[in-house]
Amino acid sequence: MIIEEKVIREYLKHADSLFNGIRKHFPGTSFRLVQSIQLDKTLFDNIKSAVDAYITKILKISGIVVGNNSIYETLDKNIKKIGNLTANGAIIAKNEMTNEANRLQKALANFVEDHNAGEIFELAQCPGNVRISEKNRLKAMEATSHPYASTKYHSDVWAGEPIDSVVFNMPIYYGGECMNLEFADTPPKSDFNCLRKFPSYDEAVRTINLIKPCASRLKIGMCAIMDPRTIHRTLFDHLPMSRVSVDFRFRIKKPAQLSSFVRESYVGSEHKGYINYDLWKNIGTTKQLVFDETYDEYIKKNAEQGKDGTHRYKDEYAPKIR
Repeated sequence: MIIEEKVIREYLKHADSLFNGIRKHFPGTSFRLVQSIQLDKTLFDNIKSAVDAYITKILKISGIVVGNNSIYETLDKNIKKIGNLTANGAIIAKNEMTNEANRLQKALANFVEDHNAGEIFELAQCPGNVRISEKNRLKAMEATSHPYASTKYHSDVWAGEPIDSVVFNMPIYYGGECMNLEFADTPPKSDFNCLRKFPSYDEAVRTINLIKPCASRLKIGMCAIMDPRTIHRTLFDHLPMSRVSVDFRFRIKKPAQLSSFVRESYVGSEHKGYINYDLWKNIGTTKQLVFDETYDEYIKKNAEQGKDGTHRYKDEYAPKIR
C-alpha cells in the first residue's frame, strides 16, 4: 500500500474527532487511542456461543475428538493438527464452516447495531477473524523473523490496513486473569509514522517514540476498540493456554472531501476484505456468506498459511455473499 504523505497529514487533522465519534457510540473507559467497553451480557453470550460452535466445527473437520475435555482444552492440546491457520493464528473459514461463520457474523452485527454504528462506519471487514494465539506458534513465528509477527509492537497500518480503519478485539477464552495484550502509548508527534506502511514491524518501531507500555485489563465480556494509530502486541509468555479471540474491523465515515482523498490515494488491493456496512449488517439474516473451498481442498493445495497474514483477502479465499 502506498499512501502519500499529504494524505496521512490530512487524515490526522480529523483523526481525533473521528475516534471521539466512536467513543460516543461505544461508551466505556477511554484512553488516547483505545476505548475499552463492557458488552451487554446477552449480546456477548450470543457471540461466545457462536465462537464455541465455530471452534467445535474446526475441531471436527480437523479430525480432532473432543472427548471429556472442554472444546478449548482440546483445542490447546491439538493446535498443531489444525491446518487452516495463518501465522498470526486467524482461522481461514472453509465450506464446512459456512453455517458457523454466518452465525458469528450475525452475532457481531447484532452487537454493533445495538450501538447504532451505521452512523459512523462506512465499510466492514468480512469475514471477521476468530484468532487462536498459542505460545509455541507465537515463539516460532518470532524466531523466524516474521516481518509482521504480532508479538512485536505494531500498528495494524504498518502491515497494510487502511489508515481509516478501527479494530474491535474481543477475548473469548484464555487461561490467565486478563487478555495477553499490551498497549504502548505514543505521543501525538509519532502519529504520522503510526499511519505509514512498512516492510516490517522492526523497521517501523524505530520511527516512533514509545511511552510506558500498559498491559491490557480486558476480561471475558469486554472489548477493546483501537484507533489505527494504536501500538500494541501479543505477550506469549503470559499464555498458560491458547487464547481465542475475535477481531473485526471497520472503516470510518469521513467528511466527503477527506473520504474521496483517502480512497483515491490507495494503490492496489488494500480495499479487499471490506464491504459496504449496510450489506455487512445483514449477513446471517437476509444475506449469507458462502465458502466454496473445502478444508481438504485447502490442505491438498498446500496453501500459503499466513506468510504475511493477509492472504485471507486473496480472491481465491474470499467468501461469496448471496
